[in-house]
Amino acid sequence: MISVGAGKNQLPFIHALEQKGYKVISFDRDQDAPGKDRSVFFQSISTHNIEAAIPWLESLGLDFFTIGCFSCGKALLTQYGIAKRFALPGSLDAMKVLMSSDKRMMRRMLEGKGLSTLEEIEVADMADDHVLDRYLLKSPNGIASNGVRRLTSEDHPAALKKQCPDWFLQEYIDGVEYRVCVIVQGSEVKYCSILERTNLHNSFIIGRLTPVFSDQELEQFVLTAVSRLEVQSAVLKLDIVKQGSRIEIIELDFGIPGDYFETHIAPYCLQYHFIDAYIDLITMKPIMKQAPRPGLYNVVDFIYSNDALNYPVNHSRIEKLVRTFDADCLWIETQAEHTVLGPPRHNQDCLFGLIHNRADYSHDEVNAWFNMQLNC
Repeated sequence: MISVGAGKNQLPFIHALEQKGYKVISFDRDQDAPGKDRSVFFQSISTHNIEAAIPWLESLGLDFFTIGCFSCGKALLTQYGIAKRFALPGSLDAMKVLMSSDKRMMRRMLEGKGLSTLEEIEVADMADDHVLDRYLLKSPNGIASNGVRRLTSEDHPAALKKQCPDWFLQEYIDGVEYRVCVIVQGSEVKYCSILERTNLHNSFIIGRLTPVFSDQELEQFVLTAVSRLEVQSAVLKLDIVKQGSRIEIIELDFGIPGDYFETHIAPYCLQYHFIDAYIDLITMKPIMKQAPRPGLYNVVDFIYSNDALNYPVNHSRIEKLVRTFDADCLWIETQAEHTVLGPPRHNQDCLFGLIHNRADYSHDEVNAWFNMQLNC
C-alpha cells in the first residue's frame, strides 16, 4: 500500500492501514517524518515530486496493491500519476484532479454542468470603473481560505490589477455556509455529512463547524452534483452557501476533507469511521451506505490568536484551560509545541481545535475567552 506522505496528518491513515494488516510504503519531504518508522519502505521525496517518486517506487521491484493520499493540491496529482503508472486503484481521473487544483477550471466545469450561477471575474479583465463591494478577492490556487477578503468601495480596480493581476473576483452571497463531506462508490453516494460553517469574526477563516442532520434540500443538491459531475468513486468536499432557495458551490475539492474531519469530527460528532471507509474505497471493498448520526459532541471550534497576541503554543497550558472551560470535551493538537502564532492568515493558523457541547456559547465568545486566558 503506497501512502503519498508520512507526516503528522498522515499518521492516522498509516496506523489504520497497519491495523488492517497492510504493509505501508511511503515517501515525504521530511526525512524524519513520523510515518517513516511505521513504513516498510520510506524515502525522503516531496509529495509534489512525482518525477522522483515513480523511479524510486520502480526500483523497489514490488507489486503494489493500491495508493492513498491524506493531502491536497499537488499531492493528488502525484497520487494520480503513480496510480496511472502502476495501474492501481485509489485515484481520481485526471480531469477531477486538475479541477481540484485549478479554481478557474472548477468554475467552468460547474457552470457547464448547470451547478453554478456564481459570478466570477478575472482581476485583469475588470473595467476601471467596476463596482467591487459585492465581491470576494481570491487566489486561483489558494488553499485554507488564504488571502480571501471582502472588497469594499475603498478598493480600486487599478490597484488590484497592479497588486494581484492573476487573482479573480467571486460574487459574495450573504447566506448560511456549509461544509459537506461525501464518499461516492460506484456512482452512489455512500455517505454525506453536512456541517454548518461559522467564520472567525470579520474573516473567511473557519471558526466553527456544527453538524446538521436533516436538510433534504442540501442533500438533494449534493446528489444532483455527484450525478452531473459523473463521479464514480471518490471522496470530495464542498463548501456551499445557501441564501433562501439559492444554493451555490463556493469550492469543490476532491480528496480528503481535512480540518481534522477524518480523525476527530467524523467519529466524535457523527458516529462515522471515515478513515476506514476511505481505505475500503481505495481497496475497492464495498462501503455500506450510512447516514450521519449525533455523536458524543455537537460543536467544533477552532481557536485563533487575536490581533494583540503572538502566542508560543504550550500544550500543557492549553490542556489546563480546556479543562477549565469544560471538563467534558476534546481538544485537537493542531500545532507543534512552541510554535509562535499571531493573527491568523488562513485556516491552518489555529492554535488548537475544541470539540464540545457548549452550543450556548458562540464561536466569538469561545475564541475571546481563550484569548483572554492565554494573554494573562
